[in-house]
Amino acid sequence: MESNLSKHNLHAEPRLPLDPGSEGGDQTTPSQSRGTTTIPAYPGDAPEEKEQLDTKYEAKKPLSDYRKAALPIERPQKPKVKARYEEYSPRGDDLERRRMGDPRKQLFSVDEPEAREDSEADYRLPVGYTFIARPWALGSVEAHPETNSVIELVLRRVLTHIALITPLIVQLIMTSKTMNFYACGLQKDTAVMLVFEPPKTDKLFRDQFPVVWKVITFRAKGNAKAMVKYVNRLAFGYAQIDQDNLVDAAAWVEVKSGDICRITGGPGQKRFGEVTRGNNTRLLVCKNSTDNRVSLSVGFISGDGPNQRYEPTLVWTGVGSKSNVSAQFTPTVTAYVTRDYKSSEMLRGEVETSAIWTCNINEIDDVTGWNFIEDDANGGFSIEPASRV
Repeated sequence: MESNLSKHNLHAEPRLPLDPGSEGGDQTTPSQSRGTTTIPAYPGDAPEEKEQLDTKYEAKKPLSDYRKAALPIERPQKPKVKARYEEYSPRGDDLERRRMGDPRKQLFSVDEPEAREDSEADYRLPVGYTFIARPWALGSVEAHPETNSVIELVLRRVLTHIALITPLIVQLIMTSKTMNFYACGLQKDTAVMLVFEPPKTDKLFRDQFPVVWKVITFRAKGNAKAMVKYVNRLAFGYAQIDQDNLVDAAAWVEVKSGDICRITGGPGQKRFGEVTRGNNTRLLVCKNSTDNRVSLSVGFISGDGPNQRYEPTLVWTGVGSKSNVSAQFTPTVTAYVTRDYKSSEMLRGEVETSAIWTCNINEIDDVTGWNFIEDDANGGFSIEPASRV
């Protein structure tokens, strides 16, 4: 029995191995087989146990205690987003948006799932996709030459549309004054003449004459309305005056503040040359470069091309050869109640009646309303701002 206990005594001190070359030395190590059972002398000596313990130890080990000699941890790199695309759905408001990390793989998975996997493939936008340029991302977009051609095409179309609509925008901005005149219950038909105030000069009514701009008529009884549109596009014209003092223009040229134009040609061949810019001046200048006296006018134009029309507001008569006229126009309009004048008629002298209304068009809103009122007591007229346009 004692021998059996000694045989299975697990608490006995293990015998250290002797030198293999020594006599009578035991060649058995503590972890070697004793009989038919393999008993490790130290915990974790078994290969499978050692692997589990090492894994457990490494899992609990803080990152700061990691082996200093180990290589740095390489984290997977996310693919950079080169551009943003949007898929257009023909259902109107249904616009499906998707941000794509790899433009090639995502774009060509629709029609060509495997045709363009190589890195040298051309980048083409399939049908149904639209390239969206984000201003804040333009610096980071690395586009293929084919994509550059798409962007160039888009930019060309945008610039073309801008070039086409710019004259319309300019015209809308300049045609920004509309005056609506209302009347109600007038005793008889009444005509109102609108004239722009001429500059104060000693040549007024000698060789410089104002021209009637508009004549509007309000019908008696009931309600009446007249609309007057002001177009701030100035022009010089080659004036022709008939026996009724009506002013027309055989030719005209558009000018802006500080421009200088010239009229040239012989009898029956008058025309305006190229417009140039003056130096440090805001005056409108027109030079008579012909060999004869001519009549010149300044006024407004509306429309473009064959539909352009010219309305004179001031005329100079007998401008000498090699002389010039200049004007600094202020759109101050004056209203008179009179039946004696027509539109585009030159005023040879002061208007016989007193003005009932004066307004600087630059100081009013784009669209305004005005009431034309008749005083039943004394029969006088006045123009006052309307509460509604």
